[in-house]
Amino acid sequence: MKKIRIKESEWPTLQADLKEDIFLKKDDTNKKIVIFSDKEDKRDRVKETIGLSKEFRKLGFDWKPDLGHWVGDYDKLEAVNVLIKGHNKLRKIIDDLEMLENFIEETDVEQSKKNLIMDKLDMYINDLANATDQAAMDAAIRNYLTFYSRFHNYSLTNSFLIYLQKKDAKKVAGYNTWKKNNRGVKKGATAIWIWFPMQVKADAEVDTTGVDFSQVDDAVKKGQTVTRFSMGKVYDLSDTYPLNEKGEVPETPKWYAENDKNEVADELVNKLKQFAESLNIKVTKDTAKGGEKGFSAGEHINLSSDIEGVAVASVLVHELAHELLHWKTKSPFYIDDPAAQTAEMRELQAESVSYAVMKYFELPVTQHPTYLALWKANKEKIMVNLNVIVKCSKFIIDGVESMSDNNVEKDTE
Repeated sequence: MKKIRIKESEWPTLQADLKEDIFLKKDDTNKKIVIFSDKEDKRDRVKETIGLSKEFRKLGFDWKPDLGHWVGDYDKLEAVNVLIKGHNKLRKIIDDLEMLENFIEETDVEQSKKNLIMDKLDMYINDLANATDQAAMDAAIRNYLTFYSRFHNYSLTNSFLIYLQKKDAKKVAGYNTWKKNNRGVKKGATAIWIWFPMQVKADAEVDTTGVDFSQVDDAVKKGQTVTRFSMGKVYDLSDTYPLNEKGEVPETPKWYAENDKNEVADELVNKLKQFAESLNIKVTKDTAKGGEKGFSAGEHINLSSDIEGVAVASVLVHELAHELLHWKTKSPFYIDDPAAQTAEMRELQAESVSYAVMKYFELPVTQHPTYLALWKANKEKIMVNLNVIVKCSKFIIDGVESMSDNNVEKDTE
């Protein structure tokens, strides 16, 4: 049996999004379509398909008790596809991916010419890897990373406390920690109170260096009392001042694209939006809440309202890559590996895809190496991800180029 229109090596098995999982396969030997459940027990297989039994029978499918499957004729393929689509919004996504793949494979263009884009993308990613290593050597980036690496990342519990007390806090530390880093706390500064896994006297000026704040989260999860923890004061960066030159805060390196007007970028954005919509991904443009240029949240991409032109194209490709690589489990590029799902790795993959696509359409890409360097990426890490970056980039490029100019609505925002 072969999966209908789905390559064994590339596409996931079709599943209907019911309360149960139903699979569809093609039996070439007997010229039949088979609908089945993957349950081992026959009774369980019956239960899983019972919800659509009337519809299956109307289409001429018969239940085969010996197999535990529904079997029907080839000519019912389209009808059963329509039936399953009605119950499964993910089916449309898979259909779109299949049609695009078939379109690419069945074109009359020579295979050698099709491979040119892959070769170009390989070259682009290698260039990006080299540029990222060079960017990491830049003094401004080294100073920025060194400065912020001295401060502890707080536990989830304390992060909530910090947010509740000062929503615009950027970097917090105790009085003594700031002093060690050559910065003083301004007179009259408002303290932010957080939990410490140690005894702290009231109003004490604490040192947060080397403190393991994860213990706070552990205590909260286990419902323990906080008798072994004390409240201590920390201060935000905005409430401090440099005691000397060493305490100067390094300027953040420019990690995002400029809002340059560009007709090619505008056209790319319009087609990217149409392509995203064909994959059931909603694209909005709203005010940024935390200084981000955009975000993806599973079938939803938001572009910050303060970006325009080239910046919109760069961010939209970046977030679309997140959707395909890190959100959509039905995507052929979804990375189902917890070890590879660190924040650093996700950003490396998404920004590398953005770089390759932008480069292909001859749009500015100067900020991408800086972005990756700030996420502590390097050439080795980028090249390890070469395969997934190239495949995802090619998929987006092919998707964009398959969008008809006549069907693309112009962005009026």
